[in-house]
Amino acid sequence: AWAIEFDEWIRGAIEGNRFHELINLNNIPLDFKRAHPTIEHYLPLVAAWSAADKNRPGKRLHQSFCYGNIAISHYLFE
Repeated sequence: AWAIEFDEWIRGAIEGNRFHELINLNNIPLDFKRAHPTIEHYLPLVAAWSAADKNRPGKRLHQSFCYGNIAISHYLFE
């Protein structure tokens, strides 16, 4: 359940055009460390959105889970 909730939080921030939620530590869910034990798995998402245009929402193109708790989501940033 925690993996689904975290993945949906990410999706809500990206598709809701709320970039600030991804970088504001006060907004990051409690399960952040569980979902991303080390930061190098999270930072590419922030970098990709920033490189495209962090003022425009992204769109999820694919979503699945591996081993029940590893979210595999692909986003498009234009």
